[in-house]
Amino acid sequence: MGFPTEQDIVIPSKIRTISVVRCEDLPEEVIMWLTEQEVSTHYNNDITCVENDNNPFAIWLKENGYEFKEGNNWIALFAT
Repeated sequence: MGFPTEQDIVIPSKIRTISVVRCEDLPEEVIMWLTEQEVSTHYNNDITCVENDNNPFAIWLKENGYEFKEGNNWIALFAT
């Protein structure tokens, strides 16, 4: 494994903004669901794509003012 070459670097066509959640603010039910999905909430920060399919995390996000968009909804998680 060496340093990336110019061919390895992908420059996005546009910059996107993602929302960030502090895991210490999440209820236990949401943390358990994220853990089942193999999303890190402790020790390691993570980023995950959340579907608006009434899973516990999506419900919590909507209750806290997040508005789902069409396509991928990426959420970053600051670990505890």
